[in-house]
Amino acid sequence: MSLKAKVKVGNIDNLSSARYCAGMGVDYLGFRIGNAGLTPAALKEIVEWVSGPRVILEAHRDASLKLEDITVNYPGHYIEINSRQLQWLESSDCEFVLFVTQAEWPEVSGKIGKTSNLKYIELAADSINDLILPSQAPVILHLGKAAWLDRAMQLPVYALSLTSGDEERPGLMDYSAVADVLEALEE
Repeated sequence: MSLKAKVKVGNIDNLSSARYCAGMGVDYLGFRIGNAGLTPAALKEIVEWVSGPRVILEAHRDASLKLEDITVNYPGHYIEINSRQLQWLESSDCEFVLFVTQAEWPEVSGKIGKTSNLKYIELAADSINDLILPSQAPVILHLGKAAWLDRAMQLPVYALSLTSGDEERPGLMDYSAVADVLEALEE
């Protein structure tokens, strides 16, 4: 399947969601890691069953995670951080995605310079109207509402981001929110 735009689906914590998204042509899979997410062993098991998408380790969801523990224990292509983890950008061995809200962006923008380690900025917007996009790195725009899709497709963003739902029990999950957007993006 081919999509009209690059897509990241985040907040994934199970094999069913990862395989569904990979099968739908998603470019990036964001996995919750740490206390509120997957253990290193669980993530390795899932990643072995999925091919195609790049893996983003969503470290911004757990403030107790240490960069060294992530790089040693978790398989992935990028580490997603938040504004409290900006010092991690100094690590030359990693590539990062900065997750930031529209409200906090003005303050955060002054704290980061141009760095080759910052590959993407994932921007969670409160509104898609009058949106000012960061220029420090390509933007992955988090779609807060499926209704934003048409307007988001007109913006100069690198990719769109969706949030996976929770699995009710193994193999049983409602994909409707993600499916609606992915189906609208099918070429």
